[in-house]
Amino acid sequence: MTTIYFTHLSKKPINSIHDEKPCKSNNSALKPKGLWFSKNNEWEEFCIGAGWTNNYEYELEIDFDNFLIIDTIEKLEQLIEKYYNPKTTCIKWNLIVKKYNGIYFNNYHSILNYVRSKSIFDLKYIWFYSVDVNSGCIFKASSTNIKSCKKIES
Repeated sequence: MTTIYFTHLSKKPINSIHDEKPCKSNNSALKPKGLWFSKNNEWEEFCIGAGWTNNYEYELEIDFDNFLIIDTIEKLEQLIEKYYNPKTTCIKWNLIVKKYNGIYFNNYHSILNYVRSKSIFDLKYIWFYSVDVNSGCIFKASSTNIKSCKKIES
């Protein structure tokens, strides 16, 4: 698959990147644990709009082999059908972490419009609001998916 550059912002410097271990407690989280990244400057713009500050910015080169890609409404519905946990209204992230190296949400705004068109009481979509922008999360740092991670000097 094609390698693409993305951005990671954080309050602390990255000293090391480690693999996330699948755990039951991850099933009650809106988002999976791991190294989050965004497309272009979307997360930076979101943070500025929310009044959040980040001290460190990194450019990541990512290869999406063995990533779960959610870029259409159909793929979102497949994810929900297979991994939704009605007890927690979240996704069974531990199962996804076991199977994939990461997840990537593309075409976020189109999918968000679809989610917003659903009933406000349809809890199976609540977790999706926490994604915020076109973004992804790397679960297995030891994989070959992270081609490079360079600190961007401000």
